[in-house]
Amino acid sequence: MNKHTPPKWADKFLSWYCRPDLLEEIQGDVYELFERTAKENQRRAKWLFVWNVLRFFRWKNIRLSKPTFVNSYFILLTNYMRVGIRSANRHRLNSTINVIGLSIAIGVSVTAGMFIDNQLNSYAFQKNADRVFEITSLVKTEDGVQEWGDTPLMLGPELRESSAGVVGMTRINTQSASARTKDGDAFYEQVSLVDPDFHKLFSLTSLQGDITLIRSKNTIVINQEQAIKYFGDQNPIGQVLSLKFNSGTKNDFTVVAVVEEPINSAIYFGFIISIKHLEIGLEEIPAWQKNTGATFVLLQTGYPASGLQPALIKYKELQNRSSPNWKVEEFLLRPLPELATNSKQIINSVSHGANQNVLIALGIVSILLLLTSCFNYINVAVATITIRVREIAVRKVIGGSKKEIVQQFLTENVIICLMATGVGVLLAYILFLPALRNLTPIEVPFQFSSWQIGVMYFVSLIFFVCLLSGLYPAFYVASFAPAQILKGKQKFGHQSGFSKSLLTLQFMLTIIMVVASLMFIQNAISLKNRDWGYSYQHVVTIFTNSEPQYAYLNTTLQANTKVKSIAGTVDHVGMDYNWKTISVRGTNVEAMHYRIGFNYLETLNLKLLAGRYFNSNLQSDKIESAVITQSLADLAGWDNGLNQTLVLDSNKYFVVGIVQDFLYDAWTTSAPAFFTISSEEKYNYITASVAPELVNEALLEAKSNCHKIAPDDPFEGFRQEDVFRGFLDDLQINIQLLIFVSIVAILISCLGLYGLVAFSITRRLKEFSIRKIFGANLLHIANLMSKDYVWVFSVAFLIGLPVGNWLINSFIEELYHVTQSISTAIVPSLCASIILLIMFMITLGLQLNRVTKENPSETLKIE
Repeated sequence: MNKHTPPKWADKFLSWYCRPDLLEEIQGDVYELFERTAKENQRRAKWLFVWNVLRFFRWKNIRLSKPTFVNSYFILLTNYMRVGIRSANRHRLNSTINVIGLSIAIGVSVTAGMFIDNQLNSYAFQKNADRVFEITSLVKTEDGVQEWGDTPLMLGPELRESSAGVVGMTRINTQSASARTKDGDAFYEQVSLVDPDFHKLFSLTSLQGDITLIRSKNTIVINQEQAIKYFGDQNPIGQVLSLKFNSGTKNDFTVVAVVEEPINSAIYFGFIISIKHLEIGLEEIPAWQKNTGATFVLLQTGYPASGLQPALIKYKELQNRSSPNWKVEEFLLRPLPELATNSKQIINSVSHGANQNVLIALGIVSILLLLTSCFNYINVAVATITIRVREIAVRKVIGGSKKEIVQQFLTENVIICLMATGVGVLLAYILFLPALRNLTPIEVPFQFSSWQIGVMYFVSLIFFVCLLSGLYPAFYVASFAPAQILKGKQKFGHQSGFSKSLLTLQFMLTIIMVVASLMFIQNAISLKNRDWGYSYQHVVTIFTNSEPQYAYLNTTLQANTKVKSIAGTVDHVGMDYNWKTISVRGTNVEAMHYRIGFNYLETLNLKLLAGRYFNSNLQSDKIESAVITQSLADLAGWDNGLNQTLVLDSNKYFVVGIVQDFLYDAWTTSAPAFFTISSEEKYNYITASVAPELVNEALLEAKSNCHKIAPDDPFEGFRQEDVFRGFLDDLQINIQLLIFVSIVAILISCLGLYGLVAFSITRRLKEFSIRKIFGANLLHIANLMSKDYVWVFSVAFLIGLPVGNWLINSFIEELYHVTQSISTAIVPSLCASIILLIMFMITLGLQLNRVTKENPSETLKIE
């Protein structure tokens, strides 16, 4: 063994970088030089060896690194993608069916996701949302324990002073006030009265001015929309805006800031002024008996909300001693983000969040559509395996593993899903989301509340769709035996139990969605077409601010010959009502009390069931007569309610008439109610029944007359048919959305069924050709084609119909507090069955036409 050895690290470095075909030659040269030099000077030989190794480190000598596993996999993946694109292009019909089905469902899902995210994150713009809490009052009333947004006016300031954890506090009290534009038009606006810390809790972007100046009593902050409305192109900062409150007081305010109103804020801020104005006129009321609409606190970073509980318990006891008629069981702390969905549970809440049931229903619908489209994809993909079965067999014969076959088909599935996602996002942007904006008053931007949520949503959506739709077809294909395929003995195409289950589930989901949609539509139409209990058409009502205004309008309307009937009232049907406790036969019952004028019942044409209306010539009718509804008579247990008595605040009233129950709000028709006569000086409304062609003219004339006598007051006149306009518009929106959902569900199922029937015919084309040669007619062939699906449809209908009925009944009962009867569910169920049966027959007919046109001789020539 040679005792002279070169440096090992240099030798290893040479072996690492040198090309294999040059390594032996270069390594021999440097070793030979090393041996020669080492005989004379071993140290010099080592340095020379290192120098020679470095000297040969040139581009032409460097080894070209072998592809790593990652590079190999990348090349393999690229090849899979090429094959997938070619396959999609070659089988365009199947690819189109899959892309259309998935893209529509994904488009709906993206739209629903953005809408739900928008509603759940309506406080996302708040910088300190995680530290802001609303204090609510848990109050015990006759109806049980209720959560109210109202809190003692002193609660917020006391917590701010006594609790170190509270670093900011604002109360919000909303009032209505009228303001006039430069053009002289008057409008009612919502005014928010707040504390100086308001800007710390609510992060409104200031476009002009300084929002912190709101602490001054006579300053006002307005949003951008109001700035344009009242000042046009002028700079609003420093301008004076006059507000007339409902109390009659009028104040001038200087605009100190213009803020940008957040698109998805659950609290509307129009005009913002100091809460000091709330204390005007309340000086005589004890401090802890005054209430405010809402109290919000900002906690110090890291300070737990539970740290406020001892103080809240102390102030609860103080408040209950001061207000024994308004006893608080507990003060609750509601995190600001929760108000986006929980505000509906809070009475008199200043936050107007989305209905949680609606959001859940929207999410369920989008998931069901995704599931339906994925099951559709699976069935179509499995059905089209026959076209590529020899390709699979050849790939396996030449060494393709099951893993590689799975990867190939999963890659093709990913390509289809990515294409569908792109088309779906485009549909959401161009079609679905704009349509949703047009249907609803909510402005939903084409974005998520944060990029993190957007990324998570799309990654989850694509992963869910790709995995669910592609996993089974890929493993199903990979399970084929190549020898059996090439020998023609592989019985591919027979629907497995799993495939049949998917098909059944797909149609069951479609039936559930269609039945539920039709039942909801039927319920919405019945709500829209309910009998109101009176004639609301051609009736106009004008709100009057004062007795002189009422007298003037009454005189002008009386002079119009086309006005059929006129009446004044304190409380107006469809607008307001007062629940009162009355005594009937010594028992206290709850009923609505309407204080009206003579001729009011006749003007509305409330249907008289027994007795008479009020008579202005009878003095007794002014002070001791009442007209009741049938439901109050039933509640009192009167077979004949006429001349019976009821007691209200120690005043006895005799029943002189009974009218039919009427629609007093958008939800309920049958509620106990009674009418009594009120004095004219208390009237808030004047109602007139006019000729049909005079409705618009009457409102315009009334507006002109109101401006003459009260130029600073906005005109509030409306058609009686519009009192529930918001509710009816919501119903119409629901109807249109559910019609769309039904069409989408049916379309996706149609596409899937078309692909399956097409596959079935392709698989049995030779069989049908032989049968045609032996004289089989089209009816016989149609029977053979359809019998595979009869039991699938039967099971889907047997399960889908009752499940759909139960689900939508539960939702309607939760939303509208109305339960559908079995008889009302028959029509939607029957319609859904007919629609899906027609869909099946049309799809079958299209494919049957294909069999008709096939030439048996040509078909039998194909190997």
